[in-house]
Amino acid sequence: MDTQTLLDQFHQRTEAILSKAVTEWQNLPPHILLQKTAPDRWSAAQCMAHLTVYGDYYLPAIEVTIQRAQTRGS
Repeated sequence: MDTQTLLDQFHQRTEAILSKAVTEWQNLPPHILLQKTAPDRWSAAQCMAHLTVYGDYYLPAIEVTIQRAQTRGS
């Protein structure tokens, strides 16, 4: 599989997840988003916070890596 096809698939999957999050979660009350299914599990709000924090780190790193690969012709 070539890189562009893989990136396109990742983009489509991400857009589908974002759409689902907006349509299904956007209007939920905070107590639902903070509810855990078990004491050792994360709530939906905790998962989203985690993804946001790590996204701030990983997305720029991924962009740099892609740019370097493109510069090398990969």
